[in-house]
Amino acid sequence: MTDKYTPLYEIEKKTINIFNLDNFRKYIIEKGVVDTAIGFTMGKNIGYITESLFNNLILPFFNKDSDGDGINDFKKFEDYTKKIYGIEFKIGKFIIDSAKFIIMIYCLFIVSRITRDIIN
Repeated sequence: MTDKYTPLYEIEKKTINIFNLDNFRKYIIEKGVVDTAIGFTMGKNIGYITESLFNNLILPFFNKDSDGDGINDFKKFEDYTKKIYGIEFKIGKFIIDSAKFIIMIYCLFIVSRITRDIIN
């Protein structure tokens, strides 16, 4: 029967099965779902490691009270703000977050180089 309401192609019986594991496996492999999940998980955990590296190993060098006023010098820098036309800009916090970002990108670069060298 060929009228305008009949589709040109009939649905095959094997595609009706919602538990068709062969097509699911093929989709997972072609789209790189596993690689994406691994990359996301590694990136998230490298972020935690980088945060810990910055807060526990790098920050203590700067987090000292060199002028003897009882407040850490780095805390003063982090709390530095500039008020322009009634808008408060947190410049110190921005600079610290930028430094953390650069350190994280560098750590990702090192990890990618190490894994590339191991794989090759």
